Amino acid sequence: MKLWQFCSCLVLVIPLFSFVTAKGVKVSLNNELRSASQKKFLDVGIQPGIGNVSLDRFCQDWPRSFPEICSKNKNLTLLSATSVGAACFGLFFLLAIGVAGFLARGNQRILFWVFKIGLYLTTILTIGLVIVHAGLIITAFYFINRGLILIGVVIGLGALYGVVRIARNVFLLIRTVSITLVGKVLSSNESPRLWNNIKKIADQLNALPPENVIVGINPSFFVTESDVILDNEECSGRTLYCSLPLMRVLNTKEFDGVIGHELGHFKGFDSEYTQRFYPVYQGAIDTYDALSANLRKEGEELPYFALLPALGLFRFFLDSLSVAERQVSRKREIIADKVGVLASDKYSFGSALVKFHVYSNLWTKFIEDAEEDLRKSESKVFHNLSKTFSELIAENSKPDILEGIADSTISHPADTHPPLGIRLDSLEISVTDIESDALNIRPASPAIDLIDQTEKLEEELTCAMQTFLTRQAAQNEVE
Repeated sequence: MKLWQFCSCLVLVIPLFSFVTAKGVKVSLNNELRSASQKKFLDVGIQPGIGNVSLDRFCQDWPRSFPEICSKNKNLTLLSATSVGAACFGLFFLLAIGVAGFLARGNQRILFWVFKIGLYLTTILTIGLVIVHAGLIITAFYFINRGLILIGVVIGLGALYGVVRIARNVFLLIRTVSITLVGKVLSSNESPRLWNNIKKIADQLNALPPENVIVGINPSFFVTESDVILDNEECSGRTLYCSLPLMRVLNTKEFDGVIGHELGHFKGFDSEYTQRFYPVYQGAIDTYDALSANLRKEGEELPYFALLPALGLFRFFLDSLSVAERQVSRKREIIADKVGVLASDKYSFGSALVKFHVYSNLWTKFIEDAEEDLRKSESKVFHNLSKTFSELIAENSKPDILEGIADSTISHPADTHPPLGIRLDSLEISVTDIESDALNIRPASPAIDLIDQTEKLEEELTCAMQTFLTRQAAQNEVE
C-alpha cells in the first residue's frame, strides 16, 4: 500500500466509523418510531401510512413534545455532519500537502517557504484533526453503548498524547538540531596556511568564509550552519569540515576546487537556505525517525498505536517534500560544482570528485573491519586510522576501480548529491578525461601539507575515533 493510500485510510477510518454509527443509530430509532406509530394507529382502528414517518420530521413537527429524543436526534445529525466534515478536511489536508510538494519541485525558494510554514501548519492542523477525531470516537462509543465510552476516551486521549508529543519535538527543532562528529577544531593560529588558503578562495568567489574549520577522519567535506557537537566542545555558525585522509590523496588544486564547491553553499540565497532550511529539514526527519523507533521498542505498542495517525501525517508531509528537496539539492550541487571550477579548473575539480566517489566507498568496509577488531580484542589500539585508510586507498588505486563509478553517488550529512556521471557531464568532461589524475593518490603537493603537525593530529583523532567506536559497539550490544 502506498503512503498516500495508507494516510487516506488513517484520516477516513474514524470519521467513517462515527458516520456509520450515527446513521445506524438513527435507522434504529426510526424503526422504533415507525413500529410505535403503527401500533398506536392500529390500536384505534386506523390503517396508517407510516412510510414517511421519520425522526427528523417528527422532531420538526413536535420538537417540544419530546425534548429528550429530539435532542438525541440533533446530536446524531451533528455527529454525521462533523464526520463528513472531518473526512473532507482530512482528504483536503493530504491533497494540499501533495500539491505543495509538487509546486516546490525544482524551486529552492518555494521549497524553503513551503517547508518552513508547512511544518508548523501541519503540526497545528494535525492537532486539530486529532482533537476532532477524539471527539468523534468518544461520541460514537457513547451512542453505541454508554458502557463502552471508556474505550473511546482511552483511544482519544492516546491520540492526543501522541500528537502533543510530536508537536513538542517539532516546535523545539530550531533550537535543538545539531550534528555530532568526531573531529577537532583548528584555529587560524594552529593552522595558518590552511586558513589563509580557505580565506583566499572565499575572497576569490565573493563567498562567506567559515567561522569554524573542523578536521576529522571521515572521508567527507561539507559545510553546515547547524550546531556541531564534538567530544569536548561545541561549534555554532558557519562550519567547514575537512577529511584528513582525503587531503592526503588530493593535490592542492583539487583541494581548492573542493573548498570552492563547499563555500559555494555560502553564496547568496543558498547561504540562507543552508542556514535555515537544512537544520530544520534534517531535524524533522531525525525527530520522526527517533520518535518512531523509540515507540517501537518492547512495551511501547499502545503509545505507538495511538501515535499512528499523527506519525502517518508527518511522514506524508516529509515524503511529499522529499522529492522536491532531492531535485533542489541536486540543482544546488551542480551550481556549487561550477563554483568549485572557478576556484581551480574543471579537470582538477573533476578528478577530486572521482576520488571522493571511489575512495569514500572503501570507508564503510574499512570502519566495519575496525569495529570488528575492537570487538575481538578490547586491548586493540589503532595508531593512525587516517594514514591506514590512505594506504588502503593506495592498494586499491587501479584502473578497474573506476568501472561503473559514473553511476555512483556519495552520502552527505544533510544533502542529496546527483550521480557522478551527471556532475561530470555538467562540467563537460568524462571519467576517461581525468582517469590518470584520479588514480594519482600520492601527489607531489598534497593538500595535507597545508596543516602543521599532521601525524600528531591524526593520532589524536584516531584515539577519539577509537573511543567513539568502542562506545558505539557497547551501545549496540545493549540495544
